[in-house]
Amino acid sequence: MPEKWEKVLYKKQKYPDNYVDASFLSDLRKNVNLYRYSWWEAFIKVCLVTHEICCTVFFVIIFIFMEENNLSVIRILGLLAILAFSCFLIIQITSAYQWTMKKSYFYEYFKSAVIFFIFGYMFSPVLKTLTQTISTDTIYAMVVLMMIVHLLFQDYGTDAAIVSGT
Repeated sequence: MPEKWEKVLYKKQKYPDNYVDASFLSDLRKNVNLYRYSWWEAFIKVCLVTHEICCTVFFVIIFIFMEENNLSVIRILGLLAILAFSCFLIIQITSAYQWTMKKSYFYEYFKSAVIFFIFGYMFSPVLKTLTQTISTDTIYAMVVLMMIVHLLFQDYGTDAAIVSGT
């Protein structure tokens, strides 16, 4: 009786190295962790990615308008403040939370915005002097690189191990 073939690499067998028998694929399992997305789930995920790309392009457009002196910083900040406050009101009106929770959210968002503007205002002279010695081509290249990195590593709300919160 001939020696039975085994699916192991460490044992010397009488069969050629590329030999396989009928039981070779018997343990193969296909699509074990397959999750089928519905159309709406896929649409929402695509909207998240598209939203982030649009925000990045919007940032570039605002920069170009500011560079060509077609739009002032005060006007941009005013429009963004009006837009942010309007969106915040719409979200708060349409949400199902109680008004007490809404007040605490408003306080947290407002506090974060104030801290962001204060630190931005404080560090703007330092950033200006740091970037005076660097050519604009280098700055533009680094900005493009950082925008691509931002788009690649943005948390789009998935539960994958690669896309962590921080």
